[in-house]
Amino acid sequence: MPPSVAARPLTTHARAERDGRVLCPSVLVAVHGKPWGLGTKARDDMTAWFYGAIASDLEDELEELADAARGGQPIPPVEVDFVLQAPGGELHLANCRLGLPTRHSGPASTLEYQFSHAGASPDKVLKVA
Repeated sequence: MPPSVAARPLTTHARAERDGRVLCPSVLVAVHGKPWGLGTKARDDMTAWFYGAIASDLEDELEELADAARGGQPIPPVEVDFVLQAPGGELHLANCRLGLPTRHSGPASTLEYQFSHAGASPDKVLKVA
């Protein structure tokens, strides 16, 4: 592939949870780099788009992130666990830190948010369904 052509991100369906409680059952997660090491290596090249019903506490937190992006304010700490659909089972990315949305206009619930994952040992992230 020529260097001027960017690779397409790897996308997958996920759900967002916190302390075992589902915050959003339908999330589109995009990995913008190579997926090698996903779940075990620290990553900050991912985005999430919440397109399912969003729990009110997460909705409020997304509003705060969108407001921070629009006003140049400090980013409030927002952490969620993403459970990705992966070949062979579910891939659990615990304690993902949400960042600013990739664009600033529109309702917070319709924006795509950057997020990072600190990584974990392989035996803690993959559950075979």
